[in-house]
Formats: sequence, C-alpha cells, structure tokens
Amino acid sequence: MIDRLMSRIRIQTKVLVLVTPFVLSITAVGITGLYTSGLLQGRMEISNSVLQSLSGFKEVFSAMSRFLMQPSPETHDAARRELSDEIANLKTMADGLRAETDVARLDEALAQSASIAANIETLWALQTDRERIATAVGASTEELLAVQAAAGKQAFVLLASAKTLEKSAKSDLKTALQVGALGSAAQTLATQATAAASDADRIKVIKTGLPAVSTALDATIKALGKTSLPAVDALKPQMAAVGDGATKAGTDPFAVGNLVTALASLDRAAAAIKTASDDALRNAVSALAAAEGEIAKADRVGNKLRAIVGNANQIRVVFAELAAVPDEGGVKTVQQALYAYGKEMEGLATAVPGDTVLAALPAKAKPAMASLEANALALVALSAKQRSEFDAAAAQIDGTWTLLTEFAESQKQSAGTEREQANTISLGATLAGILIALLAGTALVITLKGPIGQITAAMRRLADGALDTSITGENRSDEIGDMARALSVFKGNALTKVSMEEQAEATRRETETQRRRNDTDRQEAAQQVQFAVDTLAQGLSRLARGDMSVTIETPFAAHLDRLRSDFNASVGGLRETLSEIRNISSAIHHNGQQMADAVGDLAKRTEQQAAALEETSAAVDEVSSTVRTAAGRANDVQGIVQRAKRNADNSSGIVQNAISAMMRIREASDKIGQIVGAIDTIAFQTNLLALNAGVEAARAGEAGKGFAVVAQEVRDLAQRSAQAAKEIGGLIAKSSAEVATGSQYVEQTGSALMEIAHQIVDIAGHVDHLAISSRDQSTSLESVNGSVNQIDHMTQQNAAMVEETNAATLQLAEDIDMLAGLVSRFRLLEEDNVRHARAA
Repeated sequence: MIDRLMSRIRIQTKVLVLVTPFVLSITAVGITGLYTSGLLQGRMEISNSVLQSLSGFKEVFSAMSRFLMQPSPETHDAARRELSDEIANLKTMADGLRAETDVARLDEALAQSASIAANIETLWALQTDRERIATAVGASTEELLAVQAAAGKQAFVLLASAKTLEKSAKSDLKTALQVGALGSAAQTLATQATAAASDADRIKVIKTGLPAVSTALDATIKALGKTSLPAVDALKPQMAAVGDGATKAGTDPFAVGNLVTALASLDRAAAAIKTASDDALRNAVSALAAAEGEIAKADRVGNKLRAIVGNANQIRVVFAELAAVPDEGGVKTVQQALYAYGKEMEGLATAVPGDTVLAALPAKAKPAMASLEANALALVALSAKQRSEFDAAAAQIDGTWTLLTEFAESQKQSAGTEREQANTISLGATLAGILIALLAGTALVITLKGPIGQITAAMRRLADGALDTSITGENRSDEIGDMARALSVFKGNALTKVSMEEQAEATRRETETQRRRNDTDRQEAAQQVQFAVDTLAQGLSRLARGDMSVTIETPFAAHLDRLRSDFNASVGGLRETLSEIRNISSAIHHNGQQMADAVGDLAKRTEQQAAALEETSAAVDEVSSTVRTAAGRANDVQGIVQRAKRNADNSSGIVQNAISAMMRIREASDKIGQIVGAIDTIAFQTNLLALNAGVEAARAGEAGKGFAVVAQEVRDLAQRSAQAAKEIGGLIAKSSAEVATGSQYVEQTGSALMEIAHQIVDIAGHVDHLAISSRDQSTSLESVNGSVNQIDHMTQQNAAMVEETNAATLQLAEDIDMLAGLVSRFRLLEEDNVRHARAA
C-alpha cells in the first residue's frame, strides 16, 4: 500500500521528506565540528610548518649529497642556498610561534643549523684541492705523453735510417751483379776465342762478341756512376788490345801471337772483375744483413713503444677508477701500473745500445711518475677528509631533524588534549542525529526495498550471464522506473559486448599466430649463426693441423658470408706463399743436381789434362835427349836437325793441345763459378723471402707462430747455402788463378818450342854454333820441364778442389731436401688436386 502510494512521486521528494530530520541532526554535528576545527586549526598550522622544515632539511641533505657526488660551483651554491633558505624559514616559524607555545627546541635547531654552513665551505675547499690534484695528474700525464712522443720520433728515425741502409745495400747488390755479368761476358769471349779451331774462327768470334762486351762495359760504367772500380777501368784497354790484335791478325800472320797474349790478358782482367764483383756482392749482402739488424732494432723499439703506450693507457684507466673509488686498493693498482710503465721504459732505454736519446727517456719520465704516485696518495687522503666532513654535516642535519620531530610531537600531544574536548561535544550531537537518521532510514527502506530488490535480482541474473532475464518496473514514473529502463539498456549493451568479445578473441588468435611466426624467424637466424660458427671452427681446426687446402664452399647467410670470403682469402694467400717456397726449393734442388753434373765433368776433364801433361812431359824428355845427342853427334848434324825439327813440330802440337786443355779447364771453372753465383743469388733471394715470410708471420700473431718457425728454418738453410756457395766460389777463383798461371807457362813453352824450331832451321847454315845452341836449348828444356811439373802439381790441386766442390754440392742437396721436408708438412691445394686426379 505504501509502495503503491510512494511510487507516484519521485525518490527525491521521498528523500527530502524522510531525510530532513537527519539533515537537521547533521547540521548540529557540523556546528560542533566547526568549533572543533577552530581548536585544531592552529595546531595543524604548526604541524604543517614543522613538516615543511623537515622537508626542507631533507632537501638540504639531498643538495649536499649532489654537491659531494657532482662537485661544482653550481651544486655548491645550491647547497648553500638551500641551507640558508631553511634556516630563514625555521627562524620565521620560531618567531611566529614564540607567543603561542614553547619554541626552545626550535632555537636549539637554529643553533645546530648554523654549523652546517661551515661544513659545506670545508667540503668546497677540499673539492678545490681535489681539482688541483686532478690538474697535476693531467700535467704529469702530458709529460709522459711528451716522453712517448720523443720515443716515437726516435723509433721513426731508426726505422728511416735502417730503410735507407737497406735501399743502398740493394742498389750495391744490383750493381755488383751487373759487374759480375760484365766479367762473365768478357771471360766467355776470351775463352771462346782462345778455344777456336783456327785463327779465322778466333777473329770471327772476337768481332762477333766484342761489341756486346763493350755495350755491357758502358752500361756497367754508367751504373757505377762516380764510383771507380779499378778492375772495370782496366778492362777497356784490354778490350782495345784484343780488337786491334784481331784486326792486325787478319793481314799479318805474325800478329796471332800478340792476339793470343791479348786474349790471355783480357781473361785475367775478366777474372779480376769477377773477383771484384764477388767482393762487392759479399759487401752488399753484409750491408743488407746489417740493415736487417737495424730494422730489427727499430722493430724492438716499436714493440717496446707499443707496450709503453698500453701501460700509459692503463695508468689513465686506473687513475679514473681511483678517482671514482679512492681507497688503498686503488693506490696499489696505480703503483703497479707505474712500476710496469717504468720497467717498459727501462727496457726501451736498453733496446738500442748506444742510443743516447732512448737512454735519457727514463730520467725524463721519472719526475712525472713520482708526481702521479704522490697525487694518488693525496687523493685518497683528501677523499677521507671529504667523507668525514660530509658525515659531520649529516650528523648536524640529523640532530636538527630530531629537534624538529620532538617539537612536532609536543604539538601533537597538545592537539590530542583539545581533540578530546571537541569529541565530547560532538558525541552528544552525533547520538541525537543517529536516532533521527534511524527512524527516517527505516521509512525510506520500507519505501525503496521491494522495487530495488527486484531490480537488484534482475541485475544479478544479468551479471551471471542470463541475458534473457525480464525486467519489471519499467512503467514506474519514479527513479526506480528510470533504473529499470536503464537496466534494459544495460541488457542490450551486454548483448553487444558479447559480440565484441567474440571479435576480440578472433583478433587474439591472429596475434598469437604472428608471434609464433616471429619466434620461428628468430630460431632460423640463430641456426644460421651457429652453422657459420661451426663451419669456421672446422676450417680453423684443419688449418691448425697444417692443411692449407681447406676452403669453405657452402655460402653463409647474407650478413655472415663476408666471414667465409675473408677466411678463404687468408688461407689462399698463405697457401700461395708456401707454394712459392716449395717451387724455389725445387729450383735450388735442380740447380744443385746440375752443379753436381758439372763437377763430374770437371773431374773427367782434370783426368784428361793429367794424361795430356804426361804426354807433354814425355815429349819434352824426348826433345832433351835429342838435343844432348845433337851435341855429341856433330857429324850426323843434318839428320839430327831434321829429326829435331820434326820433334819440335810435334812438341808445338802437344803444347797447343795443352793450351786448349787449359782453356777448357778455365771454361769449366767459369761455368762452375756461374752456377755457384746462381746458387748464391738463389740463396740470397730465399733469405729475403724467408725474412719477408717471418715478418708476415709476426704480423699474423698467434696464428703465424708455426709458419714463423718454418720461415726461420728456411732462412737458416738459405744462409748455409750462401756460405757454402761462397766457399765454392773462393775455391773456383783460386783454381781459375792457378789455371791462368798454367796457361802462361804453357804459352811460354810454346814460345820456347817455336824458338827451337827457328834455331833448328838456323843450324843448317850455322853448324859451327851447334854446341852453343845445344846448351841454350838444354837450358830452355829444363825450364819447360819445370813448368810441366808445376802444371802437373796444379792439376792435382784442381782434382782436390773438384772433390771439395763435389762434397759441398752434396751438402747443399741435403739442405734442400731438408727444406723440402719442412715445406711438405703443409698440405696445399695443388696436392689435393693431384690426389683427386690420381683417384679418378
């Protein structure tokens, strides 16, 4: 009945009717609260001021912390300003409350706050000292950098000087080789002309080969420039004499002897040029070795300098760490870095003995190092003082905070007493208001409970998902009817929401599919990286085992494929270098075999020469017997003259054969000398290649250590080969000199025999002078006999030298085999190709 009656009016009217008594009771309570707030307002203002002071001193502490962590004039001024503002606020609060309450604690807080300013100024003074230490550290670091710059400049000077020496030595080496080629050309011309079968052939050989030797002489003189080489200067008149002799011999048969003598002089001049070339070549190689030593010194200085730069960087790093965390451990780290820097500097000073610039560097760096160590200790002590001052200021702030907190607590207690008084007044008004509110509320509940309960049940069913729930009360004209109609709208919105949730679920499923696709892409990228790492690891493992044929053919991913191409390029360069060393070793081995064959030929020619000398000795003995018989048989002088003439002719032929044999021996010696020169040149080039390979291996670091050992072995073998070639060259030069001496003696023998022939012709008309001529012939034959004996002795020496040359050749072959064995440790790409071809 009441519900039907009340449903015709608005709830607002119902509430006004039923709540008016409650409002009246609340008004009474409000008036009581206004009285209470008047009591508490003053206390709240006091508490607010105290809270502001506490917050301000917290800002002061924060400003001091920022000043300590980032010291600068700005943070210093900010800390001072914050402290000054809070002291002024605290003083204003104390003066304002002095008439209302006890402010003794505030006065004490003001007194403590005044000492905080002194702590801030002390911290600023310590920060100024810290900046001074930082400036001193920077200056000391600059001094060390200046010392390093001086060391770098001296290292550059040493390297430039060594490179200049190397360039000069290479130029001298080239000139020496050109001089040697000139000597070989002149000697070849003399040998071929001397060994010609006839005078016409000899003249033809001279006219054909002399222009080429003249061209080589002009080129050599131009290459020597202002440098004068007596052996080269002496060659030109000898060549002119040969040319004149060849021209005259074409029309004057008696000029043939002069031509032969000129050829012998040309041969001696050519031998002198080759000797000078060998000396110049040895000097150039020695100079090049000295240049390599200077380059090695410069490299040692460079290595030491790099170590010093690294230590200097370490000093800067540990100083930065010490500045961030100043403690005793940091000081020890700085001292260790300075000690390592000093040791490296001492090593640099002794890297090049006698270098005064490098020797003076440790003394220049010592003051800066001492200053750095002293500043490190000072920085730790200064940091300790800063922490002490900051702790003192923090203690002062804590004390001020405590005083302000105590003052706030006393104000809280006063406010509590006044609050109890206000609560007693408010309690009575509240009880009366509650009674009136209960009565009005009961009537309001009776009016609203039923319809609102129905709507509430409908809302609950809708909340449970029952969207087909019917809603009652839509026809009511009050607010409950509005609620029923609004609930109908909510029902429609719920139906729409269900549709939207289904769409959202479809969107969620599509997002999940995209996420799985992205995870798959990331897994594929990780697999590509792992494949590249595994493939490179396999290639490096094979490379470490000496397999130079390794390549990576399978392409990587686009962003990783550059690793594969760089790896293949590096292995290819190393493989080409090893292949070149192996080819050079094969060439040296082949040349050694040729030299061994040439030594065998020389041995055979030496035996032939010994046989020819035996025939010559027998012929000379026969001529001597003939001369003695001629002295005793004057009556048979005519027949003896004829026989003596025939014997003299035979002796001339034998002597000519001996001369030819000596020329062949000289030609063989020249060929051996050329072979030895080629071996020496190959050994020198091998030495240079090994040196370059060692440098490249040193640049490769740990990966090139094994190759550096091989390069050093190759260089040692090349040096031993060069030394053996020098010894062989010396023996051949000595043999050539002895052969030249023998040639002179044979020429003297020929001249003596020709003189005998003329004397025999004269005997026919001058029989009365037979005895005197016989004695002269006997004396000449004794001289010839002594010359033949000496030639026989030199032939034996030549045989001994051939044996030594043969032994040296065998030793060279063994060294080349050892070199080939070292290179065979590496498996190259060509070897794999050969194996595959054989397998196919």
